[in-house]
Amino acid sequence: MGAGAELTREGSLAREFVVLARGAAKVTRNGRVLNRLGGGDFLGEIALLSGGTRTATVTTTEPSVVLVLTDRAFKRVATRIPSVNARLLEALAERLQRTAL
Repeated sequence: MGAGAELTREGSLAREFVVLARGAAKVTRNGRVLNRLGGGDFLGEIALLSGGTRTATVTTTEPSVVLVLTDRAFKRVATRIPSVNARLLEALAERLQRTAL
């Protein structure tokens, strides 16, 4: 996909988990840039794990290749592979700590 593709939209329902296999993206909340992502980074876990809505908008900033897991596939992987679940929880804690007031 090209630059400018919206991977998630703040406030929308969570239906997928995305791995940025190659490329780059920016994470924004209320129009403010919170983070930049690169190849190997992932997104969408906060809303899927919490059962809530997307906490940020993520938009590609250059041509990118993404891998997408549906919410059902994400839950199967997270529950069946303990190391994946542990890494997701670590990432969740890091991201929440970074944006805490």
